[in-house]
Amino acid sequence: MAGAIVFTEVLLGTMKKITGEWTSDAAGDAQGTTTSYYSGEIAAFSTIPNPDADTGFWPTDNYDIVGRDNEGFDVIAAGGVDRDVSGEEAVSDTVLGAICHSQITFTVTNAGAVNYGKFAAWIR
Repeated sequence: MAGAIVFTEVLLGTMKKITGEWTSDAAGDAQGTTTSYYSGEIAAFSTIPNPDADTGFWPTDNYDIVGRDNEGFDVIAAGGVDRDVSGEEAVSDTVLGAICHSQITFTVTNAGAVNYGKFAAWIR
């Protein structure tokens, strides 16, 4: 998997925010692992299919993002599956998971060849 995700990781009071900007490879995939270790409840997860709409590199409709901890569990609990390309989508903590002292490996799949998107996860 040669697609890449560039992370911005910040602490905002008691919340931690992970932002990932991704570019998919020719197979439509991208992957990256956070630098920091996280603990807490995933409070929200949001996706923007193409934050720079001028590029024209929109992901394929119903692309997927999973976020796995070091043990392989999807900490966003399938909240990143079948993302729409019509605009920003958000998922609340009522359907998301939790994490305990682990990095998160985010994987984007089914996004189409060499496309672009952005996501954010908030951890409380």
